[in-house]
Amino acid sequence: MLPEYIHMHVAESILFAGKAIRVLRNPGPAFKSQDVIAHHPSATDSYQVKGLC
Repeated sequence: MLPEYIHMHVAESILFAGKAIRVLRNPGPAFKSQDVIAHHPSATDSYQVKGLC
């Protein structure tokens, strides 16, 4: 049930965002957050993403 004043496109965007938040808050057991982003000190103090291949 969707109120008339909420367009379908907006409702779909809200649903997509809600699903994305659920996935990010409840990652699967194979996911290890420490393996995804590892801090490598450098002159620019940048972050390198690894373990995604």
